[in-house]
Amino acid sequence: MFDGNFYHKEQINDLIKNLNFKNFVFTLTADLKTCIKRDKERKNSYGKEAACAVYKLVSAFDYGFVINTNNKNSEQVVNEIIKQLPKN
Repeated sequence: MFDGNFYHKEQINDLIKNLNFKNFVFTLTADLKTCIKRDKERKNSYGKEAACAVYKLVSAFDYGFVINTNNKNSEQVVNEIIKQLPKN
């Protein structure tokens, strides 16, 4: 499992091209208000301006399976991901 903020589709395409195994891409989304709130709750908050800047970059495009995480806890998001995976 890879986790990260990819600001350009080319980064994702290059990573997928170089993986030698079956893979799935998920985009986890949230609205700006939620992103700012989540950043504020972190132990090492980056601040509202940084949250806005990152949001602008990462919300420029969606890739793969898109899951809206607004009003969902971690367990609910994981369950959404599992639902998208093939059963076999």
